Parts: sequence; structure tokens; C-alpha cells
Amino acid sequence: RAFDDGEIFIDNLTSEKLNIKSVLLKEEVICKDKCKKIVRKINQDIKPSSYEKVATHRIKITLDQNNYKFLEIKYGDENDQPYSLTERIEQSYLKKENFFKIKQAEINKNISIKNKDYIMKQGTHIIEKPIIIPPGYNLIINEGTTLKMSENAYIFVENGLVKFKGKIDSPINIGSLKNNSKWKGIYVNSNLIDDNSIINYVDISNISYFDNGKIQLTGGLNFINSNVEITNSKLENSFSEDGINIVNSYFNIKFSHFKNSSSDAIDIDFGIGEISNTSFYDIKGDAIDLSGSEVSLKTIVAENIYDKAISAGEETYLIIEDLEISSSGIGIASKDSSRVFGKNIKISKCKLYDLAVFQKKSYFSSAYLEINNLSSCNLPLIQEGSEVNIDGKKLIGDIFNVKELYNENLKWEMRLRFQ
Repeated sequence: RAFDDGEIFIDNLTSEKLNIKSVLLKEEVICKDKCKKIVRKINQDIKPSSYEKVATHRIKITLDQNNYKFLEIKYGDENDQPYSLTERIEQSYLKKENFFKIKQAEINKNISIKNKDYIMKQGTHIIEKPIIIPPGYNLIINEGTTLKMSENAYIFVENGLVKFKGKIDSPINIGSLKNNSKWKGIYVNSNLIDDNSIINYVDISNISYFDNGKIQLTGGLNFINSNVEITNSKLENSFSEDGINIVNSYFNIKFSHFKNSSSDAIDIDFGIGEISNTSFYDIKGDAIDLSGSEVSLKTIVAENIYDKAISAGEETYLIIEDLEISSSGIGIASKDSSRVFGKNIKISKCKLYDLAVFQKKSYFSSAYLEINNLSSCNLPLIQEGSEVNIDGKKLIGDIFNVKELYNENLKWEMRLRFQ
């Protein structure tokens, strides 16, 4: 990220050492003949990242009086292969340390306060502005309430909880104001409060990723440092990278339904919990994507999944019981030091592989997969060094290039998406 005071912050998200060669200041993203630009020679190395820590590098340059809008960095990898990246020059108040310095509560006229709870009045409400709950307070929405969210509306709860308590005959509905529009999602950061956020009998639709102008998250529904229970709920028409993103949290998702996601339906990073009696249909990414987590899956149905129905990566420990997958790019993937144990699993109408077990990232080791009572297409992809046991029989792996595999799968996926 580049800022108007001349500070540039670079996160090296790779496991390679990178060399920053030069910085270009530009008036336009694509600099044409008459586009003014200034080059600053840098020639600085950035250390590779490890699994535990991202390598961050700070560069300070002097900006002249011209109002350049974009900054381009030219860099090379360990093989001196040239790359470049262009970013908009941001105002300095948007630096990470300034994210939460300015807080402004946007309290809707239909919200009342009782003790530490902000309570939404029952009924149908048009939400034209963001709902921002002051830090340390909770947001309560009771049964029978409908929120019609404008394109700029979102819900933000910091150091607090949400209690969305619908009923079977009186659910809560949260969707876009217009049928062909999207709204900007929900962000709950509970700071590890010893209580649960609850979403029960809630139907959520037409949601994009959370964006409040300072923070952009990958998920439509984002729970960070939280305890969250999601039951009897629906998420349809998700246009974010993750329909739900749960990070560093405890969770329980059950009796719920996910349909028509433009990418992953559920993404869990460093979470502990269970997903049960839940279905996934028409997902253009992964149905369930797990990283660094301890998770139990029970009675799951996944149908028409473009990428992976179940993806376990980065030292995930996963137990699966009663899983039915149909028409998925990859049925179950275990990768990067993950250990997956399953029973009573049915995989049909396979597109690429029913099972994939491999090491993708250099700072992890091989993966493990064990399944008892498996019915599948007999299309496994197993990398040499990884271990697979199916109904007591060990399967032998092959040597293959993971990068080439992902490139080929990406081409295949793009063909599917544009058919």
C-alpha cells in the first residue's frame, strides 16, 4: 500500500525472496505517452514469509508537489523474473494504525437501546445508511424483521455480539433494497467475548464483501475472534469471495442452506467447530474451505460445486461423517500437512477428481486422508509422499507438478464458468 506522505508498505506473501527494483509515480494506471511519471531506483530485498509470520517491508520516498494518483513497483523473484504491481496512492489516514481511531456510530431511527443492547424494531425497514454499533455494544434483531439494505449499507459490530433471533414461522430477512443490487455485508469482531453471536432462522441474500471505506474483507458475513452459532438459516446469492468467513473463532453451523455463491460458500481460518445437517448448491468456488482449523462435518450435501466440495489445508484436522457430493470439480482435498478422516462418504458425477491429496506450499509437508465406507468415481489424485487409506487399503501416489496442476484446473474452471 502506498500513501500520500511517501510511505510504502509491502507484504511479501510468498515463500521467495523478492527484490524491489524501482518505483514509478504515475497519473494514470496505464501510463500513455503524455502521462507524466517519475522513477525512483530502489534495489532492496524483501525476505520471504514463513507460515507463522508475513515479511513486511517499509519504503519511504519523497513525493514532489505533483498529485500523482498511482504508484507502480517493479520487482523480481529469486530467478530475477520481472514483475510489476500498480496500486492507488491512498491518503495517510487510511493506514492500518488509523483504522479504528475515528469511530462514528450510525444508529438507525428504528433502533432503541437497552443496557448494552441496540435493538432493532420489528417490522420492515429500508436501511439506507450503514448500521455501526458503538464498541462494546450488541445488536439484537428479533423475529419477523425484514431489512432491505441499500448498496452502501452494511452492519458493523466491534467488541460486541449479534443476536439475530428468528423463528421457524417468523424468520428474519436481510437482503438488498433492489432485486438486481447488492449490499456490503456484516462484520462482527467480538474480541473473544465469552458469549455467542447467534443467527437463527435468518435468510440472507444478495450480499457482497464487507467494505466500509477503511476495511475490505473477503466475506459477506465475517466473524473474527468470535463464538458464533448459525442455525436454520439460508445464504443465497453471495457475490463475495467467501459467503461466510470465520477467523480465529469457535463456531457451530447446522441445519442451514447455501446456494448460488460466486466463490466459496464457507471459508474458515484458524477456527474450531462443527458444521452439520447443511447443504450447498451451485457454488462457484469451494463449498467448505478450511485452513489451520479443527473441524467436524456431519451430514453434509454438496451439489454442483465448481472447485472443491471440501478443502482442508494448512494443518487442518478434519473429521467427516455422512457426506454426499455430486458434480464437483474435486470432491475432497487434503493438502499441506492436513489430516482428514472420514466415513460414509458418497462422491458421484465427478468432474476432475473425487479425492486429491498433495503438498501445495513449500513450508508445509505432505497430507493424509483416510476414509472408510467410500463410494466414489475412482478418480484419485495422490502426490508421492502423501498418504491415502481407503477402506483399509493404502493407495500409491504419483509425482506431479502442483503449479502446473493448478494452472490446468484454473483453465478448466474458467471454461466451466463461461459455458
